[in-house]
Amino acid sequence: MGDDLATGEQIYTLKAGVARIRGLGLRLGADRRIVYATQPDVQWIDSEPHASLTAELQTINLDRWPAVGAVQARITVRRVVDVVHGGFIGAADPLPDNAVIEVEQVKQGATVYDSGASWNLVAGQIDWSPTGPEPAPGTTYQATYKCNIVADVLNQTTRTFQVQGALPGTQVLTSYNFALRRYDRLVLNTDGVPEWVRGVSSAFNPLKPRTPSNC
Repeated sequence: MGDDLATGEQIYTLKAGVARIRGLGLRLGADRRIVYATQPDVQWIDSEPHASLTAELQTINLDRWPAVGAVQARITVRRVVDVVHGGFIGAADPLPDNAVIEVEQVKQGATVYDSGASWNLVAGQIDWSPTGPEPAPGTTYQATYKCNIVADVLNQTTRTFQVQGALPGTQVLTSYNFALRRYDRLVLNTDGVPEWVRGVSSAFNPLKPRTPSNC
């Protein structure tokens, strides 16, 4: 076996010599270079959980590998955004992120507005329908909240990747395809032509294929 091609194909060299196929000698006068497009069987892993240890750049080790194609990662981050209050008392103001988990603080200047008394989080909006104090319509206030986002995956390999910004103590939910384990068998047929016999793939216990009777 030689080094894989940059495009992923495997390279094998079949050395010159004599093969016996069904009792008959077949002479190979020269080495043969065999290029094999493996075409792996893949399995989709959805939302594999990993603990975030820091909001700084961190490396995540995949539970199953090699990963095939792009890895997706969903993380929990903290946002601090400016929100413009609606044009009337009691308006609901949408936040810029959809998957809001928790609003930690709503304030305008030195005034901090209490959850429940002044506002509630409803469908990704700061809802000012409660009867407590609220900012004047058309003014800007500040909201601090946690939300889930699709992260930028950095420096991906077949076994690891890196993300940044995931709050410590939260989960990095990782989705990806990985190549199932598989044994394939390289054989020579009675005409001396190399052939591949695919095995049965599995995440843990692949089955080796039998050799065809004419090889």
